[in-house]
Amino acid sequence: MKNSLDDRTRKVIHHLMTARGLTHAQVALGSGICKTSVTRVLTGERQVTVDKLQGFARALKMPAHRIVAEAERWDSAGLPMHLR
Repeated sequence: MKNSLDDRTRKVIHHLMTARGLTHAQVALGSGICKTSVTRVLTGERQVTVDKLQGFARALKMPAHRIVAEAERWDSAGLPMHLR
């Protein structure tokens, strides 16, 4: 499903990584998720599980619930809402 909550969550995570200038390796280090898994989640090969979401949240220094809340607000075109 192209516009599922999982897909939008992935886009929010990627947007936040880009905004913060973080690489996959840096996110892997900060999240406790191996770099391969970070890449697979971000490319859609793997789902954003609760455990992975919590890891991404740690690396991004943002509560997991806020990442999900932002994903719920993204529009059908996948355009981001205002994120800091």
